[in-house]
Amino acid sequence: MKTLLTIFIVGQSLLGFTQESLFFFRKGTKVNKILVLPPATLIYGIFHGSKLQFDSVLTQKAFLHTSTQLIQSFPDSISTVLFSADSVNKLKLRNFVCNLNNEFKKESQIKKYQLPDSILILFDTTKFNYVFCTSNVGFIRDRNNLTNTAFTMEITNMLTGHGLRPAESASVMSCFIIDLRKKNILCFQRSIWMERDPTDLRIIKLQLARLIKQIFFWQNQY
Repeated sequence: MKTLLTIFIVGQSLLGFTQESLFFFRKGTKVNKILVLPPATLIYGIFHGSKLQFDSVLTQKAFLHTSTQLIQSFPDSISTVLFSADSVNKLKLRNFVCNLNNEFKKESQIKKYQLPDSILILFDTTKFNYVFCTSNVGFIRDRNNLTNTAFTMEITNMLTGHGLRPAESASVMSCFIIDLRKKNILCFQRSIWMERDPTDLRIIKLQLARLIKQIFFWQNQY
């Protein structure tokens, strides 16, 4: 019974995966030119039980697809330049973007957030005021694991009365703009698509297009 209860609890957390979808936009600022960071990607596999395990192959696949689609997803009215940095600073920026994606759970946190000097200094030589950041985080459950977990959760459902099922995959995409002058977050948007492969080019293309379109739609309303 203890084992089944553990699987039930873990199953609930995987169905939600991370935080909820979130949207924030600070009024009064319009962006026409923006520096674009390479996407920060972290993809996990579930191979044994319900434990998330970082997968470098899946992460690289998601990174390449997200990088390919990112610049193409911006409207023609926005001038974009891809930011380049050495390997050390690339890692710092990737961790920064992924940490913010995990840190923000509600609008009030974003509104009060101030960029640390350790991040601001990385853009000292640029001539841009705004930086666009993208996070692509997700997981894919192994087929054998999905079958075994589904069988176990059927037993759990009978015992608990809950109609749970294991999530096969999830794609959590976040896009946000940082204001280097005001040292804050200009806008932030996160969407969570359950049962979607975070490494699938079609999913990445559609998710990016929707997020970026909505961000720049709202800036035109103020």
